[in-house]
Amino acid sequence: MIALCALVTGSFTVLYFAIDIPRANDLAKAQSNVYLFSDGSRLARTGEINRETVPLGRVPEGVRHAFVAAENKDFYSDSGVSLSGTARGILSTLTGQGTQGGSTITQQ
Repeated sequence: MIALCALVTGSFTVLYFAIDIPRANDLAKAQSNVYLFSDGSRLARTGEINRETVPLGRVPEGVRHAFVAAENKDFYSDSGVSLSGTARGILSTLTGQGTQGGSTITQQ
């Protein structure tokens, strides 16, 4: 048993250092430039990407609730990991019913 644990730990360590993990995709974080008048109204938006990071407080409450309802109905009560969702995903994949995710919003 000790040899098996050492083999698994050693294999994980070797693979961890041998496999290059790609850097985060800078394009996924790209935003457009937004220029505002002094009163806060928008003057112009430039850039090819129509994306702007906003604080959670600017997202309407109904949109937040809809997102949580669609993605993870137990978000406010789970511990960040859904064992039942993970088991469901593994079971559906193993039985050939297609791939399914079991990750929670926290894991995403």
